[in-house]
Amino acid sequence: MQFTARQKTQVCTCQASHPEMANQPNVVNLHGDTFSRDAMGRVTFYRYRRNDVAYSVTYGADGNVAIVDSSSGWSWTRMANNDWTVRNYFDCWTVSSKDCSSVTVDEMGFKVTGANVENMNLPER
Repeated sequence: MQFTARQKTQVCTCQASHPEMANQPNVVNLHGDTFSRDAMGRVTFYRYRRNDVAYSVTYGADGNVAIVDSSSGWSWTRMANNDWTVRNYFDCWTVSSKDCSSVTVDEMGFKVTGANVENMNLPER
């Protein structure tokens, strides 16, 4: 790993173990989590240090998080009415925009806001 003084993070060179991160610079934050950004500076990949699950993030035309897919088979999809559909191998449910008003991801991880964010089952720091 290389240290970059400006970002106070480490650059991870482990792209071979995560093919979804190919051609993207990988960065390790101060917590040891790995993430990468697209050309617009948005986080498109995230993996918490103590969790072997990788998350890929897709943004909608409005610039907000639209889809989160995990390597464990879970997915979170924002619908046209801003409700969310959550799927895993065994179940599928809808979380209203009142219960989950926003999902964001930055270099420190996912942040979910709303009245009942636990219904999303997204890992947060």
